Amino acid sequence: MKKVLVLFVMLMMVTGFAFARGGPDENPGKGPADQGNENQRATENVPDHAEADLPLGFNCGDDITFTYNEEEVAYGTIKSPNTGRCWMDRNLGASRKATSYDDKKAYGDLFQWGRSDDGHQNRDSETTSEQATDSKVEHGKFITGYRNWLNYEDDSLWEKDSPNNPCPEGWRVPAIEEWIEERDKGRWNRLSDGYSDLYLTGGGLQRYKDDFVTRESGRYWSTDVASWIFSPLFMPPFWSSEEYRVGTAPAHGLSVRCLKN
Repeated sequence: MKKVLVLFVMLMMVTGFAFARGGPDENPGKGPADQGNENQRATENVPDHAEADLPLGFNCGDDITFTYNEEEVAYGTIKSPNTGRCWMDRNLGASRKATSYDDKKAYGDLFQWGRSDDGHQNRDSETTSEQATDSKVEHGKFITGYRNWLNYEDDSLWEKDSPNNPCPEGWRVPAIEEWIEERDKGRWNRLSDGYSDLYLTGGGLQRYKDDFVTRESGRYWSTDVASWIFSPLFMPPFWSSEEYRVGTAPAHGLSVRCLKN
């Protein structure tokens, strides 16, 4: 009888360990596996914190439908192989998920920091040299001639609950620390690395002086402000020693990639 009891206890211990360590993973999150870019860099110890905020019935990797720029759109989602966070699989305004980092159809729109998707972000939008006096701009023109498109400072314009948040409900513009964590854990040295993990593209930027930068660098807004100098992620197409955390005027137009709350 004692032998049977000992065997039973040992069996329960082994079974419990296997359940705790080997439970099912519905969201393995291997990055852009459908492009053949299964990335093996920095995939160990991926945190599960991103799963906690996902609504019931949603799994990262599912498509989402929402209204953007007054039209209904459907975007895919992707779980980062570096951090476990859930990202949209394309830039806001992109007509498709990128097939390469220089896929022009995946460049998307170029936002002035803190503005909503009022139409100014369209690459063919009209421009105006009249500085805005209210954060809810009543037109869809790209404001030129000023480092700040708004005539006063407000560093809360892109908080997740702000009416100017260009991302749909439940999504937000990432903080610079979140971009840096993706870059560091993914060992991104060039734009193609960011593409392999999150389909990042080299959409460039529109300067507030109303000219376009044609070089294919990836410039992505974050929510961070430092003395009204904003911190985007800067990803050159080739290796560069240039500092990634560079200040950028809020009146410049840069890409936006939304992150799940």
